[in-house]
Amino acid sequence: MTHTLLGKFIFPLLVFQIGTAKAQSVDENAALLWFDQKIGKENAGVFNGGVYINTYRLNNDTHPYFHENNFSQGWVEYDAQRWSAVQLKYDTHRNELILQSEGNYSYMAISLSSEKTSAFSIYDRNFVNLKLRHNNLPEFINSVYYEEVSIVPNVMLYASHHKSSREKIQDGRVYDTFSVKNTYALLKNGEFYPVNSKREIVHLFPDRKRVINDFYQLHRKKAKSNPQEFLFELLRFIHKSENNI
Repeated sequence: MTHTLLGKFIFPLLVFQIGTAKAQSVDENAALLWFDQKIGKENAGVFNGGVYINTYRLNNDTHPYFHENNFSQGWVEYDAQRWSAVQLKYDTHRNELILQSEGNYSYMAISLSSEKTSAFSIYDRNFVNLKLRHNNLPEFINSVYYEEVSIVPNVMLYASHHKSSREKIQDGRVYDTFSVKNTYALLKNGEFYPVNSKREIVHLFPDRKRVINDFYQLHRKKAKSNPQEFLFELLRFIHKSENNI
Protein backbone atom coordinates (compact mmCIF):
# COMPACT_ATOMS: atom_id res chain seq x y z
CA MET A 1 0.00 0.00 0.00
CA THR A 2 1.34 3.45 -0.85
CA HIS A 3 1.97 6.04 1.84
CA THR A 4 -0.15 8.81 0.36
CA LEU A 5 -3.41 10.09 1.77
CA LEU A 6 -5.34 8.90 -1.27
CA GLY A 7 -3.92 5.44 -0.77
CA LYS A 8 -6.30 4.92 2.18
CA PHE A 9 -9.55 5.88 0.51
CA ILE A 10 -12.19 4.37 -1.72
CA PHE A 11 -15.50 5.85 -2.78
CA PRO A 12 -18.81 3.98 -2.33
CA LEU A 13 -20.18 5.93 -5.26
CA LEU A 14 -18.53 8.07 -7.93
CA VAL A 15 -20.67 10.52 -9.84
CA PHE A 16 -19.16 12.64 -12.54
CA GLN A 17 -21.01 15.31 -14.47
CA ILE A 18 -18.95 15.25 -17.64
CA GLY A 19 -19.72 14.67 -21.28
CA THR A 20 -22.16 12.06 -22.47
CA ALA A 21 -23.52 9.11 -20.54
CA LYS A 22 -21.02 6.85 -22.31
CA ALA A 23 -18.05 9.02 -21.37
CA GLN A 24 -19.37 9.21 -17.82
CA SER A 25 -19.52 5.42 -17.55
CA VAL A 26 -15.98 5.02 -18.92
CA ASP A 27 -14.56 7.51 -16.40
CA GLU A 28 -16.38 5.91 -13.47
CA ASN A 29 -15.08 2.45 -14.35
CA ALA A 30 -11.52 3.74 -14.83
CA ALA A 31 -11.59 5.61 -11.53
CA LEU A 32 -12.94 2.61 -9.64
CA LEU A 33 -10.23 0.43 -11.13
CA TRP A 34 -7.59 2.96 -10.15
CA PHE A 35 -8.77 3.06 -6.52
CA ASP A 36 -9.01 -0.74 -6.39
CA GLN A 37 -5.41 -0.96 -7.51
CA LYS A 38 -4.36 1.69 -4.99
CA ILE A 39 -5.79 0.16 -1.82
CA GLY A 40 -7.57 -3.10 -2.65
CA LYS A 41 -11.28 -3.87 -2.71
CA GLU A 42 -11.19 -5.13 0.90
CA ASN A 43 -10.86 -1.51 2.08
CA ALA A 44 -13.93 -0.25 0.23
CA GLY A 45 -16.27 1.91 2.28
CA VAL A 46 -13.77 3.19 4.85
CA PHE A 47 -13.92 6.74 3.49
CA ASN A 48 -16.89 8.87 4.60
CA GLY A 49 -16.53 11.64 2.07
CA GLY A 50 -17.43 11.69 -1.58
CA VAL A 51 -16.64 13.25 -4.92
CA TYR A 52 -16.67 17.03 -4.84
CA ILE A 53 -18.74 18.40 -7.71
CA ASN A 54 -18.36 22.06 -8.56
CA THR A 55 -21.85 23.34 -9.39
CA TYR A 56 -20.99 27.04 -9.09
CA ARG A 57 -21.64 29.35 -12.01
CA LEU A 58 -18.61 31.65 -11.91
CA ASN A 59 -17.63 34.58 -14.10
CA ASN A 60 -14.20 35.10 -12.55
CA ASP A 61 -15.29 38.12 -10.50
CA THR A 62 -15.61 36.18 -7.25
CA HIS A 63 -15.34 32.59 -6.05
CA PRO A 64 -16.29 30.60 -2.93
CA TYR A 65 -12.81 29.37 -2.02
CA PHE A 66 -10.30 30.49 0.58
CA HIS A 67 -7.69 32.86 -0.82
CA GLU A 68 -7.60 31.61 -4.42
CA ASN A 69 -9.61 29.48 -6.83
CA ASN A 70 -6.77 26.97 -7.12
CA PHE A 71 -5.48 23.89 -5.38
CA SER A 72 -2.48 24.63 -3.19
CA GLN A 73 0.01 22.36 -1.46
CA GLY A 74 -0.57 21.90 2.26
CA TRP A 75 -1.05 19.28 4.94
CA VAL A 76 -4.04 17.74 6.66
CA GLU A 77 -4.61 15.76 9.86
CA TYR A 78 -7.13 13.13 8.84
CA ASP A 79 -8.26 10.15 10.91
CA ALA A 80 -5.53 10.83 13.52
CA GLN A 81 -2.77 10.87 10.90
CA ARG A 82 -0.93 13.78 9.33
CA TRP A 83 -0.50 13.85 5.55
CA SER A 84 1.97 16.28 4.01
CA ALA A 85 2.45 17.64 0.48
CA VAL A 86 -1.17 17.16 -0.59
CA GLN A 87 -3.14 19.47 -2.88
CA LEU A 88 -6.00 21.18 -1.04
CA LYS A 89 -8.73 23.71 -1.67
CA TYR A 90 -11.12 25.09 0.96
CA ASP A 91 -14.71 25.83 -0.10
CA THR A 92 -15.71 28.45 2.47
CA HIS A 93 -19.31 28.64 1.24
CA ARG A 94 -20.05 24.94 1.76
CA ASN A 95 -17.46 24.61 4.53
CA GLU A 96 -15.77 21.70 2.78
CA LEU A 97 -12.10 20.79 2.57
CA ILE A 98 -11.29 19.40 -0.86
CA LEU A 99 -8.46 17.06 -1.77
CA GLN A 100 -7.18 16.75 -5.33
CA SER A 101 -6.59 13.27 -6.70
CA GLU A 102 -3.28 12.19 -8.19
CA GLY A 103 -1.80 11.23 -11.53
CA ASN A 104 -4.14 10.62 -14.44
CA TYR A 105 -7.13 11.38 -12.21
CA SER A 106 -6.01 14.80 -10.99
CA TYR A 107 -9.22 16.29 -12.40
CA MET A 108 -11.12 14.48 -9.62
CA ALA A 109 -11.69 16.16 -6.26
CA ILE A 110 -12.62 14.58 -2.94
CA SER A 111 -14.64 16.23 -0.17
CA LEU A 112 -12.93 15.17 3.06
CA SER A 113 -15.17 14.16 5.95
CA SER A 114 -15.24 16.88 8.62
CA GLU A 115 -15.81 14.17 11.23
CA LYS A 116 -12.26 12.94 10.61
CA THR A 117 -10.49 16.16 9.62
CA SER A 118 -9.03 17.70 12.78
CA ALA A 119 -6.69 20.27 11.20
CA PHE A 120 -5.15 21.42 7.94
CA SER A 121 -2.88 24.08 6.50
CA ILE A 122 -3.24 25.91 3.21
CA TYR A 123 -1.44 29.02 1.93
CA ASP A 124 0.64 28.87 5.15
CA ARG A 125 -2.52 29.43 7.23
CA ASN A 126 -3.49 26.88 9.89
CA PHE A 127 -7.06 25.71 10.44
CA VAL A 128 -8.57 23.50 13.15
CA ASN A 129 -11.86 21.73 13.69
CA LEU A 130 -12.89 23.12 17.07
CA LYS A 131 -15.71 20.60 17.44
CA LEU A 132 -13.15 17.79 17.47
CA ARG A 133 -10.85 19.59 19.92
CA HIS A 134 -13.22 21.05 22.50
CA ASN A 135 -16.31 19.88 24.35
CA ASN A 136 -19.30 22.08 25.26
CA LEU A 137 -18.56 24.83 22.76
CA PRO A 138 -20.74 27.97 22.98
CA GLU A 139 -23.48 28.37 20.38
CA PHE A 140 -21.68 31.12 18.47
CA ILE A 141 -18.97 28.59 17.53
CA ASN A 142 -21.10 27.23 14.72
CA SER A 143 -18.68 26.75 11.86
CA VAL A 144 -16.63 23.64 11.06
CA TYR A 145 -13.13 24.97 10.46
CA TYR A 146 -11.49 27.98 12.11
CA GLU A 147 -8.20 29.60 11.28
CA GLU A 148 -6.01 29.62 14.40
CA VAL A 149 -3.88 32.70 15.12
CA SER A 150 -1.82 33.06 18.28
CA ILE A 151 -2.14 36.45 19.97
CA VAL A 152 0.09 35.76 22.96
CA PRO A 153 0.74 32.53 24.90
CA ASN A 154 -2.57 31.01 26.07
CA VAL A 155 -4.62 33.55 24.08
CA MET A 156 -5.79 32.46 20.62
CA LEU A 157 -7.85 34.18 17.93
CA TYR A 158 -10.11 31.97 15.78
CA ALA A 159 -11.43 33.17 12.44
CA SER A 160 -14.32 31.49 10.65
CA HIS A 161 -13.88 32.17 6.95
CA HIS A 162 -17.23 32.13 5.20
CA LYS A 163 -18.55 33.49 1.92
CA SER A 164 -22.24 34.08 1.33
CA SER A 165 -23.66 33.82 -2.18
CA ARG A 166 -26.25 35.52 -4.34
CA GLU A 167 -27.26 35.32 -7.97
CA LYS A 168 -26.25 37.96 -10.49
CA ILE A 169 -27.52 38.37 -14.04
CA GLN A 170 -24.94 39.55 -16.55
CA ASP A 171 -25.25 39.53 -20.32
CA GLY A 172 -28.39 37.43 -20.04
CA ARG A 173 -26.70 34.73 -17.95
CA VAL A 174 -27.03 33.89 -14.25
CA TYR A 175 -23.87 33.77 -12.14
CA ASP A 176 -23.09 33.09 -8.50
CA THR A 177 -21.28 35.89 -6.70
CA PHE A 178 -19.72 35.68 -3.27
CA SER A 179 -18.94 38.08 -0.45
CA VAL A 180 -16.88 37.57 2.70
CA LYS A 181 -18.80 37.09 5.98
CA ASN A 182 -16.09 36.19 8.49
CA THR A 183 -16.68 35.87 12.22
CA TYR A 184 -14.17 35.81 15.07
CA ALA A 185 -13.78 34.27 18.50
CA LEU A 186 -11.14 34.67 21.22
CA LEU A 187 -10.00 31.82 23.45
CA LYS A 188 -8.82 33.27 26.75
CA ASN A 189 -8.33 31.42 30.02
CA GLY A 190 -10.08 28.38 28.58
CA GLU A 191 -13.22 30.30 27.54
CA PHE A 192 -14.44 31.38 24.09
CA TYR A 193 -15.69 34.94 23.53
CA PRO A 194 -17.13 36.58 20.40
CA VAL A 195 -15.03 39.53 19.15
CA ASN A 196 -16.89 40.68 16.05
CA SER A 197 -17.45 44.30 17.02
CA LYS A 198 -15.96 47.05 19.13
CA ARG A 199 -18.81 46.64 21.61
CA GLU A 200 -17.98 42.95 22.15
CA ILE A 201 -14.29 43.76 22.58
CA VAL A 202 -14.99 46.53 25.10
CA HIS A 203 -17.32 44.18 26.97
CA LEU A 204 -14.47 41.67 27.20
CA PHE A 205 -11.90 44.31 28.24
CA PRO A 206 -13.95 47.02 30.02
CA ASP A 207 -10.92 48.60 31.72
CA ARG A 208 -9.25 49.03 28.30
CA LYS A 209 -12.10 51.05 26.74
CA ARG A 210 -10.01 54.17 26.14
CA VAL A 211 -7.18 52.13 24.61
CA ILE A 212 -9.64 50.37 22.30
CA ASN A 213 -11.29 53.63 21.21
CA ASP A 214 -7.92 55.23 20.49
CA PHE A 215 -6.81 52.22 18.45
CA TYR A 216 -9.99 52.34 16.36
CA GLN A 217 -9.46 56.04 15.71
CA LEU A 218 -5.87 55.52 14.57
CA HIS A 219 -6.52 52.50 12.35
CA ARG A 220 -9.88 53.12 10.71
CA LYS A 221 -8.65 52.27 7.21
CA LYS A 222 -7.18 48.92 8.21
CA ALA A 223 -10.35 48.05 10.15
CA LYS A 224 -12.19 48.21 6.82
CA SER A 225 -9.53 46.92 4.41
CA ASN A 226 -8.15 44.05 6.51
CA PRO A 227 -10.40 43.42 9.53
CA GLN A 228 -8.63 40.22 10.60
CA GLU A 229 -5.19 41.80 10.70
CA PHE A 230 -6.69 44.83 12.46
CA LEU A 231 -8.28 42.60 15.09
CA PHE A 232 -5.05 40.66 15.58
CA GLU A 233 -3.06 43.88 16.13
CA LEU A 234 -5.74 45.34 18.42
CA LEU A 235 -5.81 42.29 20.68
CA ARG A 236 -2.03 42.24 20.97
CA PHE A 237 -2.07 45.96 21.71
CA ILE A 238 -4.66 45.43 24.47
CA HIS A 239 -2.58 42.67 26.01
CA LYS A 240 0.53 44.87 25.92
CA SER A 241 -1.33 47.76 27.56
CA GLU A 242 -2.58 45.45 30.31
CA ASN A 243 0.94 44.37 31.14
CA ASN A 244 2.15 47.99 31.25
CA ILE A 245 -0.33 49.04 33.93
